Amino acid sequence: MNDFKDRKTITLCHTDDCCPTLERQENTISIQDDFGGKVVLTGDQWNLLVSMIEQKQFADWAFVPSPNQ
Repeated sequence: MNDFKDRKTITLCHTDDCCPTLERQENTISIQDDFGGKVVLTGDQWNLLVSMIEQKQFADWAFVPSPNQ
């Protein structure tokens, strides 16, 4: 797994046509889509989301990858 600890921006790309980004600021994480829509999470909200993912609370939300990914 890549070490993203020191990076400020991460691009989530599986294909060239859809690349949302995560951007870390001092106390927030911004998630931005390809159309400029943006959600800003506080550090506490982000930590809660990470914890919920680690606890597999979203396991039933998983998608089956499409054949072209």
